[in-house]
Amino acid sequence: MRNVLAEYTVSWNRHDTAAVGRLFTENCDYVNIAGIHWKGVQEIVQQQAELFQNRLKTAVRTLTGAEVRFQHPMLHLVHATWDVTGWSRPSGEAVPVLKEITTMMMVKTNGKC
Repeated sequence: MRNVLAEYTVSWNRHDTAAVGRLFTENCDYVNIAGIHWKGVQEIVQQQAELFQNRLKTAVRTLTGAEVRFQHPMLHLVHATWDVTGWSRPSGEAVPVLKEITTMMMVKTNGKC
């Protein structure tokens, strides 16, 4: 799980939406910080790409912590905390540091999460 979080961080910081998308299952759900619900990996990749071109153009996230709960040998609940810098509000106002909490369900497939 920690490798997945590291890969997610690197891909996100490179604004590599294709690499970020490969970390999700096809039928996944994603609720962003604004409470907008994206359904499926294609929508996540598309919407994230739009944000990277605008409000998240210079954004960088740093993983500050992770708590993993093993629900089942194939399913893990992860709460990750991040500091996100370099982003702006829809108004264009810069935000110094966003403290973010992400909840993920990680599914083990082919021996990997």
